[in-house]
Amino acid sequence: MAIAFLRGKGTVLGVLPTIAVEEHVTELAPGDYLVIYTDGVTDAVNERMEDFGEKRLVETLRRHWGLSAQAMLTQIHQGVRAWSGSAPPFDDFTIVVVRRMGQGPYSSWPR
Repeated sequence: MAIAFLRGKGTVLGVLPTIAVEEHVTELAPGDYLVIYTDGVTDAVNERMEDFGEKRLVETLRRHWGLSAQAMLTQIHQGVRAWSGSAPPFDDFTIVVVRRMGQGPYSSWPR
């Protein structure tokens, strides 16, 4: 299982009436995930002000690979909350998890 980051910068969608966004294209194989998150996930800190970071996010994904999208989202959320302990929330906390289930009727759509 390979994990790749599609780096993009910009403002949060829906905050401003018009924004410029970067476009990234990738193909998900059956069983792959697309995890979209705000920096509040990786920048979440614990009582020692250590951030959760991308390394722990990747470890969480690897440890729970194969779960449904909802279960993966739950594991990420619980992992960050456990890491943060009693530290107050650092920033916004938004995660979207999508999982490609397999070949289907839409697999032949033009790319």
